[in-house]
Amino acid sequence: MKRKDERGAVVLESTYCILASILVLMFFMSFGMLLYQNTVVTVVTNEVAEEVSTTYKLRDVSDSASVTAADISGIGKYRYLFFTDSFNSKNEAKAESLATVRLSKGALAKEDGALSVDVETVTDDIGRRHYEVTVSQRYSFLLGDLLRLVGQQGTQTIEKTAYVESSDVLSYINTVKVTKYGIDKVKENSSALGLIDSAISLLQSVFDD
Repeated sequence: MKRKDERGAVVLESTYCILASILVLMFFMSFGMLLYQNTVVTVVTNEVAEEVSTTYKLRDVSDSASVTAADISGIGKYRYLFFTDSFNSKNEAKAESLATVRLSKGALAKEDGALSVDVETVTDDIGRRHYEVTVSQRYSFLLGDLLRLVGQQGTQTIEKTAYVESSDVLSYINTVKVTKYGIDKVKENSSALGLIDSAISLLQSVFDD
């Protein structure tokens, strides 16, 4: 009895298995890129929030004698009291610059649109506030069509939000100073008005007599 030549069937089945293995491998690679990019955006958002909450440029200086006036220029004593809009604009510009650099270095997906960075400042108390930093970027993933197998899109927007507290002793001190100065001026004016009232009352009593 002659045996059938099954070499062709083995080659065909092997081809199917190899193709299926390649597709599975590509799917996990694409899905892994999606998970990785989500993690990268989360980490970068937290890092940006920490940088935004830092109000002193020279926090790591070991020898204060080496600090010059030029080093601390631009910080602004009353940046929260009189220049809030300018300070917030600088924070957003700094946040966007940091996010752009750090996301471009660690990306495993193609950017599909402009980066969006939003910084919201919430005042909690004198010298204390917290920031809400939101980073949003749209990405196109390699072999994105395979992500549809798990209900994901090949091109999608990744948005992450981080919250960070900020305490600024300099802001607290200067706010107290301004408040004290205002109270003292009111007291001085009140004293002057009191003397005027007393003088008027004295004159009235003299002329009435």
